[in-house]
Amino acid sequence: MDLRFFIELVSSLLITSVVVFISYSFLYKVIWEMDIFLPSLYFYVSLVFFISLCFVAFVNAVPLIEEWKKTILRTEALEKDNLKARMEALRTQLSPHFLFNNLSILNGLIEDDPKGAKAFTSKMADVFRYIISHKNDEIVPLKEEMKFIKDYIFLLETRFKDKFRVDITIANEEFWIPPVTLQQLVENAIKHNQTSYSKPLEITIKQEEDFLVIENEMNANRTPVVSTGIGLLNITQRFEHLTDRKVYFSDLNNIFTVKIPLISNYESSYR
Repeated sequence: MDLRFFIELVSSLLITSVVVFISYSFLYKVIWEMDIFLPSLYFYVSLVFFISLCFVAFVNAVPLIEEWKKTILRTEALEKDNLKARMEALRTQLSPHFLFNNLSILNGLIEDDPKGAKAFTSKMADVFRYIISHKNDEIVPLKEEMKFIKDYIFLLETRFKDKFRVDITIANEEFWIPPVTLQQLVENAIKHNQTSYSKPLEITIKQEEDFLVIENEMNANRTPVVSTGIGLLNITQRFEHLTDRKVYFSDLNNIFTVKIPLISNYESSYR
């Protein structure tokens, strides 16, 4: 746009000057048979050039304004999608099903393992506190998200016993991430795969530079779960609002992998 505007401006200057000079000369010398009056010539050249400059600016302003409007609409749409994604994530985590499962486990622990029931209650309270306290946050420190997911995994390990395992390797926690992202991915793995003592569901969460990689071996449920794709779409939409880097999904060699970008301080402040 800048180069095109410059070319149009220079062309306008040259063409305007030539046209005005020829017209002015013809009028004075041929029609009026007079000598050219230079101050008047300079005035008319300047006037016409100013009008031409305004026209060039107007012509270039129209597409710029249109692009500006489109950018505003895209931003508003993205913000709307991001808000819907955050609300959907919160709704999922605070669903009656989630609460019912944990209360049922707690009820069993109270009689069989009072000490374990106390620890479970504490972790459950921490999980709900985290979800509620960050319900309006776009991003949270990775360090806080990792503490949350460990608390959440504690609840799942209590529920599934040795049918469920998670291995976490994080080298650098100086990043940011949308809250409850890892919880959504862990829940997605549980939803679509079998868990058994003979073949436990094993999930790996590891860091590769400025990405988190979440992997699990695919062992589909005997009764297939109808997938709406909303959970993964939710995560994708939340990251689109925060960074230009993409979320990657793959299911090669019977391994389901999700690769999510970690947000730096620069990106979080820029957005």
